[in-house]
Amino acid sequence: MGYSIGVIAIKGNHLDKADRLFSTFDYIDNGESKNYSTWSEAGKYLDDNYFDYANRDIALRGIWVDSGWTIIYDPEMVDLLESEKIKTISKTINADIWTILIQTTSGSFSFSKFAPNRQRHFLVVDGQIAENEGTPLPEEKGLNINEKIFGDDLEYLAKTLGFQIQPETTGDYIVKYLSYNNQMKEQLAQFKQTTNAKTTENKPWWKVW
Repeated sequence: MGYSIGVIAIKGNHLDKADRLFSTFDYIDNGESKNYSTWSEAGKYLDDNYFDYANRDIALRGIWVDSGWTIIYDPEMVDLLESEKIKTISKTINADIWTILIQTTSGSFSFSKFAPNRQRHFLVVDGQIAENEGTPLPEEKGLNINEKIFGDDLEYLAKTLGFQIQPETTGDYIVKYLSYNNQMKEQLAQFKQTTNAKTTENKPWWKVW
């Protein structure tokens, strides 16, 4: 059975800026959240419920701090593709940002580093290198950064940077319930009007993975 992970890792503790971080992605943080002491509980809730909430125009996101990194878990794997918005966040708060994507069903594996421009980006889809930008970084040493890359390589990359994308320690794992701002609502409404195809898959209608 395949598994999916999409995270945005921001250097430093930025929980006090969560509303600013999410607003950059066109969400509104209304202050509604749920706290879990383990990631296994929080991750299961996010993965089991994001689809239903997305169809009600609510985005579920996880956020926590791990060893000096603020981690945003994106179960829809859409925010981590917003390079310009991530660049804006990196520049605004003066922090390095990494994104990591693992989607074993489609054979999609990716990572990027922003500081604040995108310095490195690597993407493999179905055993083929689709994108390979920038000079390899020291953190990549010893990993399969080639067409054979797999989830283990990216999980190890995260550990090399100092955080876990599937943490096993107890902590404060926050699930945020985010509304869409008016701009996003308008964009989604326009997209719906121009999209005639109906999906029967268990995913939001705009999701490409």
